[in-house]
Amino acid sequence: MKPSPIFRYEALIAQSSRLDRFVDLIYVIALAVTLFRWMLLIYNAIICPQPAVGDEIHFLLYLQNIYDNGLVASLQNPIAINYTLLALPFGFVMDELVALRLVNLLLLSFFIYYLFKKDLPHFKYIGLLVLFYTGKVGIFNVGINDALFVISFAILLIEFVGLLRNGQLDYPDLFIISAFLSLTTRPLVVVYFPLILMVLWAVRSYGFHKLFRLKSVIIAFSIVLIHIPSIIENHIPSWDDKTSESDLTWAQRQYLAQLQANSGLRLEGTHPSWEEVRLYIEQQGENSLPKTFVESIFFDWNLTILEFFKDLFYSFKGLLLQTGALTFYFLFGLFKTKTWRENGFLFSFLPLLYALLVFSFIIISNVEWRWYAPAVLLLISSVGHYLKSEGFGTSRVFMVSFSFSTFFLSAVGVYNLLIN
Repeated sequence: MKPSPIFRYEALIAQSSRLDRFVDLIYVIALAVTLFRWMLLIYNAIICPQPAVGDEIHFLLYLQNIYDNGLVASLQNPIAINYTLLALPFGFVMDELVALRLVNLLLLSFFIYYLFKKDLPHFKYIGLLVLFYTGKVGIFNVGINDALFVISFAILLIEFVGLLRNGQLDYPDLFIISAFLSLTTRPLVVVYFPLILMVLWAVRSYGFHKLFRLKSVIIAFSIVLIHIPSIIENHIPSWDDKTSESDLTWAQRQYLAQLQANSGLRLEGTHPSWEEVRLYIEQQGENSLPKTFVESIFFDWNLTILEFFKDLFYSFKGLLLQTGALTFYFLFGLFKTKTWRENGFLFSFLPLLYALLVFSFIIISNVEWRWYAPAVLLLISSVGHYLKSEGFGTSRVFMVSFSFSTFFLSAVGVYNLLIN
């Protein structure tokens, strides 16, 4: 005798309920491990701070420059003024390195709160992925200005996607402020500039007059104002400048690094000193290295094509380690018809695809994961809408995949932090 339809329906509900409990359990475990990893990161960054490393040394010097010479006198120098000003008041009451790191933790907290206020579907998975990714990418627990650029640019892109979906910006003031901060915080914006132009061109139909309200105008004007001395003196905003030799460029340094790595003279991902770059140019000639990243594309096509495919593979490998199952979500989404039919989904995926292709072309050296961060955070913000639009089975597969990969990679991160 066949079971009644009511019995079969109740059995299906019970099975679905058990599956949901399993999905929720994996999520809770992943969240707990991810938060524990962040506790360790905060301990090393703030409570028992580790010494400054890498680019942090530059930003400590920028902050000290203001303390020694005063704000007005320092504005003509390339001191990454947007970020340095945020850390300035904290530096009066605490260690300067801790002040720089604290600013980035506050920026991350603000970004998570911003996403929460957006009322995105399945926010708990978005929050989990944001916490996991920002802990892995390593720019929010150190004292560098990447975090300010990443958060500003990510908000700009997320607000634009919201405009495509809903016909309006949720936070017009924040959109304008983020646009000005994106343009004036890091020279990396040059690479992403076509995306910003696309956003601004599309927003024109919304009406720029609706965006410029008194509060946003005052803040935007203030951002521009503090960069005017540097623009007059150096012809660029007050960006961070790690080039110690005024007549040499990072394009030359990175290109030489790749030539030496390919010749077995240097480990991949390391750079020659500025003195080595100068010596190479003196021996090989003034035009032996490209002076700009655009020039590096056309300098040696055989090397460009070789490095493009190598960097593209390396970037996908790195994204898998940095984002877990989000990489497969990205690939899955690119081949879905609805992604290309709905502007909101399409623009959530395209910036990461654009970044992968561009960085693989123009960076003839070690690709750094932090450069992809704005596009990755935009992609994460689309996860909720995608889960909502998929069927029960597919959405649960992604939920479990996100949670399990996050748990596993976070657990590895916890282990590494505890043994070091």
